[in-house]
Amino acid sequence: MRQLSRIQESAAPNESTPIHEQFTPLCERALRSDGTIGVKIIKPGWGTSGYYGKAMLERDVPRVFPAGTQMFWNHDTAMEEAERPEGDLSRLAAVTVSSPIWLENGAKGPGMYADVRPFAGYAEAIDEIGEHIGVSIRA
Repeated sequence: MRQLSRIQESAAPNESTPIHEQFTPLCERALRSDGTIGVKIIKPGWGTSGYYGKAMLERDVPRVFPAGTQMFWNHDTAMEEAERPEGDLSRLAAVTVSSPIWLENGAKGPGMYADVRPFAGYAEAIDEIGEHIGVSIRA
């Protein structure tokens, strides 16, 4: 990501909270000249399954969502997941190309940010509707 700074904060070694789902708007509408976009993966605070503190996010998100993490166009429904637990590669929309880092003053406020490369077929759609959609994690 452009001119990023990393803020270190120590966390208790056994402090861990599973991340289930979170929605965060995309950082940019337009694709950069290198074909990537900046994405805020998650922000601190209350999510759908618990509280996510800054220290826990900084420590765990880069390990859980490293560079190379696949990003799908949408979540499977419960029925789709039961019928096809391996998922559907036709909905593979992007991949992270950097490990997430903490940005205190990121484009969409404090949180964990990463660079993402959308795949052909999805890049144009993301470029067009990016300001109206976001990232929803499920882990």
